[in-house]
Amino acid sequence: MLARLITASEAGIMGIRAASFCTKTSKLQVALAGAILCSLIPLQTHGQSRQKQELQKLEVERQTREKRAQVLEKTADQAAAEIINLRNQLVNAALVRDRMEKSVERSETRLKTLRRNESMANARFMARRQALEDVIIALIAVERDRPPALAIQGPRNRSRNWAIAPSAARYSYEQSRLS
Repeated sequence: MLARLITASEAGIMGIRAASFCTKTSKLQVALAGAILCSLIPLQTHGQSRQKQELQKLEVERQTREKRAQVLEKTADQAAAEIINLRNQLVNAALVRDRMEKSVERSETRLKTLRRNESMANARFMARRQALEDVIIALIAVERDRPPALAIQGPRNRSRNWAIAPSAARYSYEQSRLS
């Protein structure tokens, strides 16, 4: 990725080596090659420091992004946990709603049954009330038109009236005449 930088001493050594290896080249060419290499060294070090700065900048940016990714992962985990919690709450609410609906249905059924029972009991009550009114009317009519034999007073030491059958009334009546 990054080329190895050549120092000035290495460039000089390379120039000497190049001179010793190249017998056909002139010393001027070797010196020129060494000078060119030496002139390139500051460019490479300047480029290297620039690359180091860029690398450091990229490293800082990478670390920042990693931290942000970790924060986002934590946030995503929290959001996932919250979603699960909300789903559980939704399921529980649905179960409660279902139980309540069933309870309402049972209550409505019970109410219909009670209303039906009430109407039947009311009908029986009205029938019995009518029968009782008929009996009371008959008793009132009998009380107004009661024959004397039916209401005989007992001995004087007893203060209540006795209702007796007509045959017994005759016997009582005859007994009271004799006394």
